[in-house]
Amino acid sequence: MLHNLKHLSVFRIGFFGANADQRSNPLRKSMAFRTIASYASGLLKCWRCGNENAAVGIQFKCTKCQSLLELPGDVDHFQLLRVDKRFDIDVKALTNQFRQLQSVLHPDKFSNSSEKEKHLSAEWSSLVNKAYKILLSPIQRAEYMLKAHNVQISEDNTATNTKFLMEMMARNEEVDEAETEMDLIKLLTAVHKDCQICIDQLEILLTSNKLTEAKDQLIILRYLLSLENSIKEKGNRLGINL
Repeated sequence: MLHNLKHLSVFRIGFFGANADQRSNPLRKSMAFRTIASYASGLLKCWRCGNENAAVGIQFKCTKCQSLLELPGDVDHFQLLRVDKRFDIDVKALTNQFRQLQSVLHPDKFSNSSEKEKHLSAEWSSLVNKAYKILLSPIQRAEYMLKAHNVQISEDNTATNTKFLMEMMARNEEVDEAETEMDLIKLLTAVHKDCQICIDQLEILLTSNKLTEAKDQLIILRYLLSLENSIKEKGNRLGINL
């Protein structure tokens, strides 16, 4: 959907699945072992009242005293934000879930709580912010999904398709030579079309678990988004708001 290019019901605190493939947040290492052990046992003991909560996925609050619970060691960002685990996500739904979560977990809601709960609120809120930022960006979202399958993409990964690289060089030259708003709009429209095709292909490849091809497609998307930035920067230099 085109809305991906712009970012490249009443909520109830409940249960979400956790993905054991994701790395734990280093800020939570001090409590990670105890929390993970609790989840592995099927129960998560509340630090305040001692109630043993059923550890079905990710639970935010104790079912007995309603205190915030400690974070699990690993949290799947898609499940945390209650969106389908797919590349072409519904960005509007993602944003709505993010706002609903923060309306409950943000530290401002715990200004009169204990230091322990203030700390947990800050951790939960930070995790939600991080997950939202990653899933909102098409590139970071694809990287996150690939990393879940141990496919790493470094910043210096470059496309190996000579024909594509030559095409990108030619398109960058067109940006350099563009002098009018019409020139830049034409170039930007073409880039947006190609980005959407790339995003559609990424969705297909990730869904079918063709990870090597998905990695190659992601590298192409990086080039296209870089070209988009170059067009907008050229517009700024010419005083054209794109």
